[in-house]
Amino acid sequence: FSFMLQDRAKGLLGTTVTFDDLMGILCKSVMEIDRAVKQTAPPPDQVQLNKALSIILHLICLLEKVPCSPDQDHFKKQNIYRFLKLHPKGKNNFSPLHLAVDKNTTCVGRYPVCKFPSFQVTAILLECGADVNVRDAEQNSPLHVAALNNHPDIMNLLVKSGAHF
Repeated sequence: FSFMLQDRAKGLLGTTVTFDDLMGILCKSVMEIDRAVKQTAPPPDQVQLNKALSIILHLICLLEKVPCSPDQDHFKKQNIYRFLKLHPKGKNNFSPLHLAVDKNTTCVGRYPVCKFPSFQVTAILLECGADVNVRDAEQNSPLHVAALNNHPDIMNLLVKSGAHF
């Protein structure tokens, strides 16, 4: 999808990626995360779970670039809310919000359309109920990660959303 959206922006490709295309994948991805977080024996592979979380954040980023109706926007936010309520954790116990403010989340695939830290993804995660003060394995909050990545706009958004130092 990233490749297709890049070429479409350049006027090179006739194929259109629709909201429904991306939402279908997001819904299935959230179901996979649901299965993974409920899996106890054996526990889910952290590397694969982290990749899945990164892919979901890229899908959310792509969804923010695709036009949608108010009903579709509501459906998107419902699914992001469901995703966040699973409390998935990736590498270093990173939450989706940690990943949204981390530059290393950009490293997915050959054709990145979304660059992280992402203000848009951070904003929609917060709007959909992400815990602004969640801690990773080293007790860093998303605000700490945003500061390490030197992104003042995201830092301000997190503080306005109730982040503590």
